[in-house]
Amino acid sequence: MSALLPQHFAVTEAVVVAAGAFAMARTARINAWWAVGIAPFMLAALVGTIRISAGLAGEFELAHQFLSRAGAVFGLGCMIGVMAGRARWLAPVLGGAAGILAVLIPGAMVPTFLALTLVGAWLAYRAADRQARLVAASFTVLLIGRLATDPLRAAHPALAWHLFHLAVALWLLLLAIIVIPRLRAR
Repeated sequence: MSALLPQHFAVTEAVVVAAGAFAMARTARINAWWAVGIAPFMLAALVGTIRISAGLAGEFELAHQFLSRAGAVFGLGCMIGVMAGRARWLAPVLGGAAGILAVLIPGAMVPTFLALTLVGAWLAYRAADRQARLVAASFTVLLIGRLATDPLRAAHPALAWHLFHLAVALWLLLLAIIVIPRLRAR
């Protein structure tokens, strides 16, 4: 997307901000690293909302892209570290390693995102009891949203933008309502 966007693009960014704030508030009480993992998604949307609403470009656009890409893999790494539950230091180390990898080797960002999402779904499935499929499927909504909207980006960029951001918001809500509470017992 280019620097100056129509104002309606800020609407679904704001929806992600609201969903992210709710998810962070709900998960911070369970494990602070869950909230830290969610933060880049919410912050990217907040920067996007401000950038689009105020008609800003340049540094705001770069901050939005950085948080949306490198921040996302950092956040997923933190979440996977919490879900693995082996040691307290695993979440920041895995998140940091994923974020650094995404910055130093930009071509590794998509495979890292895919791998972290699939590992997260697998860990969610293993950790959940009676509703394991629902929990694992809920964790993959972000990936499903990405895969479903990528083909639309060239022909229908506005539709792809809005659908992807609504998928991110749904994913954040599902994390807070379905995934994380069912993993809480770990």
